[in-house]
Amino acid sequence: MTRQQDVWCWRTICPALSSVASAAHALEPYAGEVQRRYGNLYWEATTEPLWSAAVQVITEPPVVFYIQLTPPQTVATYTLADAMIEFGTPVNVQLERDLNDWVIFVCFEHGVCGGMQSQELRLRAMQPLSIINLSRSGINLSGTQRAPGWYGWRGLGRIRRH
Repeated sequence: MTRQQDVWCWRTICPALSSVASAAHALEPYAGEVQRRYGNLYWEATTEPLWSAAVQVITEPPVVFYIQLTPPQTVATYTLADAMIEFGTPVNVQLERDLNDWVIFVCFEHGVCGGMQSQELRLRAMQPLSIINLSRSGINLSGTQRAPGWYGWRGLGRIRRH
C-alpha cells in the first residue's frame, strides 16, 4: 500500500482520487474476473497472496469511494501488529455488536481502519484482521460505539468503553 495526497491507496487505487475505469483496469492483472454489481467492483485474487476486495464507487463523479480488502485467511494472516507497522499508531477504536461477538475496528490516520471479530473486548497484537477499509475519512458505521481515542496496550489491551 502507498499513500497519495494523504490517502492510502492499494494497487494504485485511491479513494476519492481514482476513477472507476482506472480502478477496474488496475485490478485486471490480479483478478480472474472483475465483477460489477450495483455500480461497485468486486474481485478475488487468482495468485498468492489471495486477497479479495470490494471497491465502492459513487456515481457523480464516478470515483472510488472506499476500498474494503479481505486479507487471505491462511496461516500467514495479516494481524493488528502488521497494520500498526504499516499505518502507525491507531487514533481510535470503534465497536459494534454482532450477535454473540464484537466487531472491533481499529482506525489509523488517513482513513484506514482494520476490523476483527472477538468474543471479548480485548485487543492483541497478533489478532488477525478480517477486513481493512481504505477511505478518504475512515469509517463510521451506524450502531457503533466509538471510543474517543487510542489508549495503547494498558490493561493488556482491554478496550474501555465510554
